[in-house]
Amino acid sequence: MLTLNTKIERLASVGPALKKTLNKLGIFYILDLFYHLPFRYIDFSQKIPVGEAKVGQLVTLEGQIIDIKARRSFRSRLSFTEATLEDGSGEIRLMWFNQPYIAKQLGEGSRIIVAGKVEFYRQNQLTNPYFEILSDDAVASGKILPVYPLTSGITNLRLAKLIKIAWEGTEKNFVDLLSNEILSKFKMLPIEKAVTTLHFPENTQAVNSARFRIAVDDVLPQQLAAQIKQKQLENSSAPKIATDIEYIKKQLALLPFNLTNSQKRAAWDILQDLETGKPMNRLLEGDVGSGKTIVAILASLMTAKSSYQTVVLAPTEILAQQHYETFRKFAKDVDSEIGLLTKSFSNIKGEQVPKAKFLSQVSDNQIKILIGTHAVLSGSVELGDLGLIIIDEQHRFGVGQRAFLSKTHQQDLVPHFLSMSATPIPRTLALSLFGSLKISQLKSMPKNRLPIATKLCSESERKIAYQKISSEIAAGRQVFIITPKVEESESETKSVKAEFERLKKLFPNFRIGLIYGGLKSTEKEQVMNDFAAKQFDILVATTVIEIGIDIPNASVMLIEGSENFGLAQLHQLRGRVGRGEHPSYCYLFTTNDNHTESERLKVFEKISDGFILAEHDLEQRGFGDLFGENQSGFNFKFPKFITIEALKTAHQIVKEILNTDQYLTKHQAVKSLSDNYLETIHTE
Repeated sequence: MLTLNTKIERLASVGPALKKTLNKLGIFYILDLFYHLPFRYIDFSQKIPVGEAKVGQLVTLEGQIIDIKARRSFRSRLSFTEATLEDGSGEIRLMWFNQPYIAKQLGEGSRIIVAGKVEFYRQNQLTNPYFEILSDDAVASGKILPVYPLTSGITNLRLAKLIKIAWEGTEKNFVDLLSNEILSKFKMLPIEKAVTTLHFPENTQAVNSARFRIAVDDVLPQQLAAQIKQKQLENSSAPKIATDIEYIKKQLALLPFNLTNSQKRAAWDILQDLETGKPMNRLLEGDVGSGKTIVAILASLMTAKSSYQTVVLAPTEILAQQHYETFRKFAKDVDSEIGLLTKSFSNIKGEQVPKAKFLSQVSDNQIKILIGTHAVLSGSVELGDLGLIIIDEQHRFGVGQRAFLSKTHQQDLVPHFLSMSATPIPRTLALSLFGSLKISQLKSMPKNRLPIATKLCSESERKIAYQKISSEIAAGRQVFIITPKVEESESETKSVKAEFERLKKLFPNFRIGLIYGGLKSTEKEQVMNDFAAKQFDILVATTVIEIGIDIPNASVMLIEGSENFGLAQLHQLRGRVGRGEHPSYCYLFTTNDNHTESERLKVFEKISDGFILAEHDLEQRGFGDLFGENQSGFNFKFPKFITIEALKTAHQIVKEILNTDQYLTKHQAVKSLSDNYLETIHTE
């Protein structure tokens, strides 16, 4: 009999080639196979006529193939199979890329059922849709079919059959993270029942209940670690950093602007945390341009006045440099005690000093505010009396790196911890996700911050946008042009490389730069430094410039294929302009004019508040799309399943567990998983 720990190649139907394919999907053991869960379902009872299919819809259609052929694109040499499906109410094109064998499977006259998302490319089409040939042994009407994440070398049908074979031949001794008492109290499915339901669903309601259980399990270790960490912090000591009101008033009087009300509240909350003698654990969350840095400066100044050191970490060299200049500008009292350390720089008072001298001043506590990148985390850096750690865009650091400073450099006192994020997260989500973490949100914008004029454009309005680009560059401004992908393909969505070449011909008198994720880090840094130094008029980019790029001279953001981005991501991109004294503009173009009717894009055109947009994103797209799967601190396996309700329930369950099972003797499995978070938990 097979067990959950049996290697996948022990399954009778898994040979060397299939083993390699399954490994690519992260499937090495039977347990991995069972936790390779469907990401959506096709309900074959919910078919609609072909003629009623609308762009953007997920549809299930039944009809007859009236034309099919395998071809190869002359331009890109990409192979694809193209077919036409009709059912009497209308026709729709079906396209499968890099699957030429489909043309042999489906001949003209084949009757099939297909499911996919309707797109528009000269006509309505389904791209790489799931299909089944209708025959005597085909899918029964009303069946709910699971659709799995795939890779080349395996079809959905083959994977589904493999799971069924394994399920019937395996002793399923699943380890349940929750005790029977907890399951009963919170009316939760046992984990084996949840997994069974997801692979072999009976109805939609059952799927929702099973997903909920998986989601709770997914966030449970993080929630447990957060609450354990909070209890530990409550029993730990931190540097007591007294608040000197007169000193703060003096510093505020030197600023060329007044703080907003939300900046005042956030600064006061942080200063109160610093003087308690208990470790601060706070997230400062502010929309693009809300003024998080000045709040961080006030906290750093107060820490320096108490003779403690602050470390400010930024994810990129250019952002670290920007912070360094901002701190020097608004913390002139301690200018000689502010240092910048990156791979390229070791600066004091704006001048490069020998690395050895710089590190000596750091360890001697002469540098009271150390600003830097990952370079600060190297073993050669010995800190002085560390009092405060500030991490900007904390999700851009690995969990081990985030833990390094507080773990390595603390002795009897635990340093205070403040992380800053420009990704607006709805408060209900933030409180549920981060448990007992204290949160300060900067909701109001500085008075001198100009609104960004945003326009959703049809293709006929492109000339107007390009005229604005020309006039802004003529006035000395700079421009971002964003595309959603790097390489050219058969779809209409523009690629960054092709757009770069096209724009060089369109604007021959302008200096145009190119940046995308595939470039080396040094190359990306060089391009951004050149753009900041006004060596380029236009920067053509992917979303690599989404966070932490401060170019006050940039006044136009043009986004191609805007329907491909979530609201939160669009908002981050828009926030790259409007950072200076000049009026700024954001133009949204879509792959084709059908997408200009998108309700989501219309919302973005009208609303500039990132928190309101995040609420829309959460409502429309769910937790997984809002927060993203690449937030490396959150080791969630199934972010698409996670809901606010699942987060709240997990939070309540952890409270119940700690109240009734303080030493976790009945919950060893979840305790073991939470250990991975305990060393690193903050906003992770």
